[in-house]
Amino acid sequence: MKPQVKYGLLVGLASFIIFIVMNAVAADRGNILYYMSMFILTFGIYFTLKDTRETVGTISYGRGLGLGVLCALVAGSSDGIGRYVYCKVFNHNYILNVRNLYMDVLEGNNSMKYNAEQMAMVKKLVPVIISPGSVAIYDIIGTVFTGFLLS
Repeated sequence: MKPQVKYGLLVGLASFIIFIVMNAVAADRGNILYYMSMFILTFGIYFTLKDTRETVGTISYGRGLGLGVLCALVAGSSDGIGRYVYCKVFNHNYILNVRNLYMDVLEGNNSMKYNAEQMAMVKKLVPVIISPGSVAIYDIIGTVFTGFLLS
């Protein structure tokens, strides 16, 4: 198995487990568990590059960047699929809680005042913006972007 796939799957599994633990203890994004997944991604990229360097020899900057992004893509995809299944099958309340939190923030924000028509339009869009599929897509995009920066 290629190093970027092997470590990407391990990082994705670890990130999904951290996501489950964060939901079990009702942790927020400021919690140490949230930052732990970034450290795990960093180590996954490091070991991907280390294994590739041991088998191939020296690697260029571009190839190293590509391997790191591929590792992050595999990690984000596996984590995203896990989150999709978790939100769609096992815990649909997670999506409902995030939607309610999003609406509370919009309604309580003093800098953006919406009239009734605009708020009705926003309320129609919230289920599209925050759904199990969008959670998976946002996870994949965020992990790839973070992997690109870390690589």
